[in-house]
Amino acid sequence: MRPVVRIWFNTLKEGHSVIETAFSGVWSQILATTASFVTEGSGHYGLFQCDEQPDVLAVLFGYTSKELGEKVAQALNESVSVALDLVDPTDLLVVDIDVAELPLGSKIAILISDSEPAGSDSLPGRGSWAVSEPIILDPNQEPDPDAPRESKWVHIAPSDEADQLSKFGTVRNFAPIMESHMDSQPAE
Repeated sequence: MRPVVRIWFNTLKEGHSVIETAFSGVWSQILATTASFVTEGSGHYGLFQCDEQPDVLAVLFGYTSKELGEKVAQALNESVSVALDLVDPTDLLVVDIDVAELPLGSKIAILISDSEPAGSDSLPGRGSWAVSEPIILDPNQEPDPDAPRESKWVHIAPSDEADQLSKFGTVRNFAPIMESHMDSQPAE
């Protein structure tokens, strides 16, 4: 099993802000639910706001495996339904990257491209192919296994090195709003 990062992009609904109590409450609840599943390795959760478009948010969840990420996603249905009162989901990407390799903890730059940049190994940060997953808003609905999954190159680097990524496409800079590193806990 390989570690993965799930990146959930959202747009704030009109009239809502990241500083309102309901907003911080729902994301704290999502963090607590996510932390309850971390029983091996480690996990990471981060909520980031885009500098260029402040209504755009990126939620990064790091898991020890894709299977664990899917399990947590199912458990988050109730919390996500509350979050959907505040945001509109725009994309969900699953990236084959270990969250420990990402420069989280400060501002980050995210490049999303249809092709892998030439010399991507020499770029700052970390990049890999991602699969765009369907966003299922109804907890009773199962994902369509035959639905097309779009592949995209995702590269995440420290924000102060965004200019190196911008040679390969549009880069958006994100500042952390909430973040937590969850160390392993003994299984119950």
